[in-house]
Amino acid sequence: MKKQREAWTVIAVGVILLLVFGLGLEFDHWWALFILVPGLYQALQAYQEYQRTGFSPVVGAKVASSLPLLLVGSIFVLDLDWGRVWPLFIIMGGVIALLNPYKLKKDEDFSDHKYERVEQK
Repeated sequence: MKKQREAWTVIAVGVILLLVFGLGLEFDHWWALFILVPGLYQALQAYQEYQRTGFSPVVGAKVASSLPLLLVGSIFVLDLDWGRVWPLFIIMGGVIALLNPYKLKKDEDFSDHKYERVEQK
């Protein structure tokens, strides 16, 4: 597990260096990495949880929490125009809804919470 994390870190650093030096992209928004890196970390955690347990509410929640960070961080890092990419937030909402087919169902006494799979029609 530790070797995988180190390997992904090396790959990420290599990709960033390739974008900055190899492709000549200006990296004026370096601070956006403070948004992007936690999103990447959360996505990696979701993937590792998926490998261990399969799809579950925990995996859905981790994916749902990583997507907004990845999207916003990518927009800043790539210096995209918000006026052109705003529909991605609508698409992201739909993707989150598809990836999380569980809803919280309260019991009769409202003291216990259970997850119930929602059948898609």
